Amino acid sequence: MNTGNTKSVSNTNNCAGDSSVPKISIIVPVYKVEKYLRQCLDSIASQTFTDWECIVVDDGSPDGCPAICDEYARKDSRFKVIHRKNGGLSAARNSGLEVAKGEYVGFVDSDDWVSSTMYEHLYGLITKYDADMAQVNFSKEFTNSSHPRRKVRTIQVLDRRELLKELVYDTRVRNFVWNKLYRRDKLTGRFPEDKLFEDIYVYNQWVNGLQKAVLSPEVLYHYRMRRSGIIFGKSPEGRLHYFDARRNRIENFLKVDPTFLSKEEGDTFLWNSAINSCKDIARMKTVPMEQRVGAIRKIGKICMEQLPPLEKTRLSGKKRFRAGLLCRHPKAFIILMRLSRLIDLHTEFTNRYLFD
Repeated sequence: MNTGNTKSVSNTNNCAGDSSVPKISIIVPVYKVEKYLRQCLDSIASQTFTDWECIVVDDGSPDGCPAICDEYARKDSRFKVIHRKNGGLSAARNSGLEVAKGEYVGFVDSDDWVSSTMYEHLYGLITKYDADMAQVNFSKEFTNSSHPRRKVRTIQVLDRRELLKELVYDTRVRNFVWNKLYRRDKLTGRFPEDKLFEDIYVYNQWVNGLQKAVLSPEVLYHYRMRRSGIIFGKSPEGRLHYFDARRNRIENFLKVDPTFLSKEEGDTFLWNSAINSCKDIARMKTVPMEQRVGAIRKIGKICMEQLPPLEKTRLSGKKRFRAGLLCRHPKAFIILMRLSRLIDLHTEFTNRYLFD
């Protein structure tokens, strides 16, 4: 944790000197989001659940964000501001966790916003069901439309074993930290400061403390789809981190419960992770061919050396073909993925409506 990068903590009641203990600490990392920051902070200020502190971490933002953060702290003593040297998203979140005093912790990305009832709803769920984590659905926000992601249709309570499976398959429980509320004492690790896809990595640690989760069908978090977002990244490095995080996931989760997933299921999951990672790398049109080939070759080498033969998985025939191709002929794999015109056209259409 880069505590040495932290410059200051400020508001009308300093974090260290304020003896009040809020129920919820909301951590908002801030970097180059001047255009969207006020909407984010306004949505937190308008929460119907009022017993919260919001720790706004200015991660050395070079624009007008630091002044906006201080403005909100002057207006409302529940906003606390940390000004620190730039260290990245993980370091900023870790700085917030260091000073958070709430019994519960939530995260909001500074270019997103939340519905006014989100934390009242999450707090009600986590306390009613005596859970360690509560989650709501979210909506993908484009410039021209909203797309709710309703993976959960009714209130659902998951025990530890069910939660492990859900985090692996990433369907009902998505590997994002921002549409949830957690018991702070259950968060048994910190965000890795040298990795992309840090949310996946951190759940690999947090699962040691999370025993029970409750899921809500309410759509209360609004995720702004931006061109600069990680899912639209232009470097293969992120997908190498993604594959590494997924491998680390199986290893860590099996330590928690060696029987929650069969070996065949685990192997299939890892091969699927490799295929999806390489597919994204193949479609990075602005990255030189040799760089894409090199990244896919790295993943293929790991698969060949560490994963079982494809015939021992539950992969479909199409996926087995693609997996074999990425391992032995990465350039041919790239060409095949680029010929998937339907997906490319859909992506290009969607990209018209991304926020800057």
